[in-house]
Amino acid sequence: MGTSALSVIDFGECLMSKSMNSIRGAVSFLLFVVFVVTIGSAGISPASATVPTNGTYSCPTGLASNTAPTFTISSGVVTGGSCSGPVVIPQGVTSIGSGAFFNNTALTSVTIPNSVTSIGSYAFYNNTALTSVTIPNSVTSIGSYAFGNNTALTSVTIPNSVTSIGSYAFYNNTALTSVTIPNSVTSIEFAAFFNNTALTSVTIPNSVTSIGSDAFYNNTSLTSVTIPNSVTSIGSGAFADTPLLTQYTYCGTALTEGQLVSAGLTGKTKLCAPVFVPPMLPSFAPSISLNNGVITCTIGEYSRTATSVAFSLFVDGNHVATNFSATGDYLPSWLAPWAAASTIQRGATLQSASWNIDIAGDASRASCWTLAYSNNATGLISSDQISLR
Repeated sequence: MGTSALSVIDFGECLMSKSMNSIRGAVSFLLFVVFVVTIGSAGISPASATVPTNGTYSCPTGLASNTAPTFTISSGVVTGGSCSGPVVIPQGVTSIGSGAFFNNTALTSVTIPNSVTSIGSYAFYNNTALTSVTIPNSVTSIGSYAFGNNTALTSVTIPNSVTSIGSYAFYNNTALTSVTIPNSVTSIEFAAFFNNTALTSVTIPNSVTSIGSDAFYNNTSLTSVTIPNSVTSIGSGAFADTPLLTQYTYCGTALTEGQLVSAGLTGKTKLCAPVFVPPMLPSFAPSISLNNGVITCTIGEYSRTATSVAFSLFVDGNHVATNFSATGDYLPSWLAPWAAASTIQRGATLQSASWNIDIAGDASRASCWTLAYSNNATGLISSDQISLR
């Protein structure tokens, strides 16, 4: 700026010998040039506007005022307000504080400037007349319950600056039919979209790594959902009580069958087949023994460590019982089609299962099979037979 300023000043000095009108014109020109040069070099933008002075501001205009309805700004943070109708928050505000517009049931719309970087907990909670909201792309965090219980809110677009959607952030928004979650979001917290009974579909971007418990609980109109491969953690009940959700898309391997069942996806069709993994090759057969009236079957040995094992007992060639390991993953039903549900029990470890000999009845010989499972790979092998008499 130094060169530009000197040239302008020199220009002004040359005009000092002219008439007063010419001098006034030169000074005006000088001020204009300095203003333009300053703007160009400093890169002034709305996001770096001056923070409003502390005080009360008119809800519908966003101008300093003591005339009701008003909201309060302190150190750039909206700290509270009692507003009806539209609300305009002035440029320079950096945060909408916790509970700022809590229970403002007549608030119909809100204009949030792109100087705001955070929306606090309960900021717009129970704004039951609010029908839509546009969150600017300067916002990086949305606090818990921030837009909870906004029963008239029909749509919301979350900008690609937000990295986390807080717990209960859009709780009980029963009119919300669509929501756009951007690629910047990495976590959807506990019950974030709990009880959104009008939401029909949701696409979770592949930036998300965790979905909290009850995140989409009781979304009774939800018919489709895509869970990206990036998700490594999903909480219990995340998609529970979603009767219209008969199928979902998930092609990853990080979430176990047990986690998906716990998330409320049991009985729903998974549209993507598991990624192929080479089978678990057995290297040693399981052993079966009879001691003091107890039949014991051990796992044997496989080419990789099992995370879950099914032990099946056969007596005189007939399948009698199957025990699943008490630790590790739940075995998907398609891995054991030969095991009747009535005979499956979770009464085994990763190493062995035992049965009382009474289960064999009058049979004379017994053998066992072990079905080992790890990361969508399976291995199956039988023991030798032993005499039960």
